Amino acid sequence: MIHPRHPPRRKSRSTIVQLLTRVTLALVLLYAAAFLIAAPPVEDVISASSLLALGSSTAATTSATAATVEDSSKFKNLHPLLKASLLRSSGDDHSGSTIDTVSTIGTVTAGWEINPVSTYPNYECNWLDFRSTTGKTTKFCGHSNPDSVTAAIMQKGRFHHCNILPTLWNKADKTEESIYLEIGANIGSCVVEMLLSTDAKIIAFEPHPKNLFVLLSTIRAMEQSYQDRVVIVPVALGAESAMETIYAANGNMGNSVVGKIIKDNRRQEFKIEDQHSIHVERLDSIISPNAHVAFSKLDAQGFECNIVSGFGASLAAVVQQIKFEVSKNHLNNHGCLDLLSRFRALGYTIYSENGIDKIETGEHDQFHRMTELIAKRDQ
Repeated sequence: MIHPRHPPRRKSRSTIVQLLTRVTLALVLLYAAAFLIAAPPVEDVISASSLLALGSSTAATTSATAATVEDSSKFKNLHPLLKASLLRSSGDDHSGSTIDTVSTIGTVTAGWEINPVSTYPNYECNWLDFRSTTGKTTKFCGHSNPDSVTAAIMQKGRFHHCNILPTLWNKADKTEESIYLEIGANIGSCVVEMLLSTDAKIIAFEPHPKNLFVLLSTIRAMEQSYQDRVVIVPVALGAESAMETIYAANGNMGNSVVGKIIKDNRRQEFKIEDQHSIHVERLDSIISPNAHVAFSKLDAQGFECNIVSGFGASLAAVVQQIKFEVSKNHLNNHGCLDLLSRFRALGYTIYSENGIDKIETGEHDQFHRMTELIAKRDQ
């Protein structure tokens, strides 16, 4: 059943600019408060404004001061984990200089220009009822155009590939500081499952503007306590900082591929209006090596070798478990023929999705169908 286009109790927004402005300002205040309370090293902190101030066609600047935070006590559990090196990749290079607290927290130039409004000026949500594996519910913004994940949520209330994630998170070794990292968030079905079914603090990466629109719309429609636990980063991850083109399959926005067109089937089409120039960054240029990533999900349509190369040894040491998809079609087309060896070289052991059966040798060509595996840090 298709629900009204806008959830109850909330006014509709005509553009994504208004949405991102509100989220941006809120997150600037949240991270400013978190800095004042937790007082992490300056080099390990960056304002979330650089992640979400994306509505303008030019780089936007957002500023705030600690004086604007009225009630910082409710932000005690937030942990700013984004490195100051992100300032360099966003075009505001402070390398070699002393960065004071206010400039680091309060004013950041956003270099990641993603403007879905100009490309999809009349795009709207297909509002659905989402029900998590624990029975909690929320309004969910699906694609208004045909989309396989949206259709699955419409039919089942959630996306089945995400069902196992809360169990894996609950079994993982973690502390109050731990985060869940999602690489390739698509429309947010797994992000929402984790928000509703766990207490995880989440950093999620999704580069495609159309997916960002629906993902951010869903987050905004959720209760504030859920919004406070998630940061959406609008870039792709890879082996180096670069500009790339992302392509999206008509009818399956989950098959959004960086760098080239890779079809799920012979008849699949890729429309030119869903092709976009995006930023690619190394993960170790964004996430601090002081972070503790208890669990991560990786689904990048064959770009996985590039992403793992961007971990670096220091960050791989703090990412404890990674659930990742093995698609022979996508990996082969991207020339990613040694993904399992790359994980092993970084100190991971490969297991089947149940986390018990070891895959001690070989590469992805030993699997004859799409498979989910888990890489665990060697103890």
